Amino acid sequence: MRKFFVVLVIFVVLVVSSSAQDEEIPPPEKQLSEDESGGDSPIDFLVENTYIVNIVARVVSLSPKKVLWKLSSSKPTVSGHPVKIRLFSKNVVISASITPHKKNDDNVLLVTRTKTWTTTQSVKNVLSSVKYITIKTGEKVVFLPLGGAKNDPGGNIIELEIQILPYRKDPGLDEQ
Repeated sequence: MRKFFVVLVIFVVLVVSSSAQDEEIPPPEKQLSEDESGGDSPIDFLVENTYIVNIVARVVSLSPKKVLWKLSSSKPTVSGHPVKIRLFSKNVVISASITPHKKNDDNVLLVTRTKTWTTTQSVKNVLSSVKYITIKTGEKVVFLPLGGAKNDPGGNIIELEIQILPYRKDPGLDEQ
């Protein structure tokens, strides 16, 4: 049985390698040009599907209303690939994954997945959520990973302001 298996593997390797040798790659002058292929180059495709994800994380006091802490971040990503952030404090940890999915030239399906760990006195809570919304590129969305004021009246809330911008190629790069 073992010999049969070894012979079978060798046979498959020989068949695969001989069929791969039969294929010829045409010389460059016979390959289709970009115009003949009817499509954009892979780099153009990548640029059209790349976004800049701007995130502003804030801790806001509700009484009186003022910003206690703020952090801004801007990261590039490709449609369908997440930008991940983690926020740590004394009794709260928030892990968020923000993923833009291209719907058309102006609209993006924004998917946010969060996991939050909170500790109050001797109680530990874990909350997971997935939220999605269709937005226009450039539009700002405020996301409250721990909920709004009704969950902590008179306290503080955490806001994530998210903005998805289309990537713009530097016009100066085309001249070189």
